Amino acid sequence: MEPWSIEKKRDACLMGPLSPDLRGPDTKLIERPGWHQIITQSKSGWGNEVALSELSEGDAERVIDEVVAGYRARGLPTKWYVGYWTRPADFGERLQRRGFVPSGVRGMGCETSLTIDSPSDVTVRQCDEQNLEEYLAVTMQGWGNPPEDLAGWRERYRAGLHAVPRVVFHFGAWLGDELVGT
Repeated sequence: MEPWSIEKKRDACLMGPLSPDLRGPDTKLIERPGWHQIITQSKSGWGNEVALSELSEGDAERVIDEVVAGYRARGLPTKWYVGYWTRPADFGERLQRRGFVPSGVRGMGCETSLTIDSPSDVTVRQCDEQNLEEYLAVTMQGWGNPPEDLAGWRERYRAGLHAVPRVVFHFGAWLGDELVGT
């Protein structure tokens, strides 16, 4: 297989938040050309966001106000991804004027076959059906998710493990026999 260009890697990081693996059973997807938004009533954070927004100069202010009002009416926070893909170019400033606070994000990726140097008592393995429950327990604890979210997470991760093509891969770090990080 031919190595990925930096542009293809960058675009893969951008497409990550658009993955169905990140949606809950009650997630509503609003998608059209240049737009990707999810609303998840059962989530107070990551399940409520606009990941892709390409709007005309004339529509931007109205659409921002409508989207923010929609999340507020549901009592949900709003996260909005802004970058080279966002239109108009001053989108971030428009959001800041409404009280949004920027936070940095970095996309990371590597070949799934990459050998990772680690201490001799630490092993890094891919999440699979055999370690899924252990992986979910540590992931949920790390993100502070309540136990009632477990079934939805299990459903999403299991679907991701069997997706064709598979686009999301999860890895864990084991210290001896104990999973200590995801």
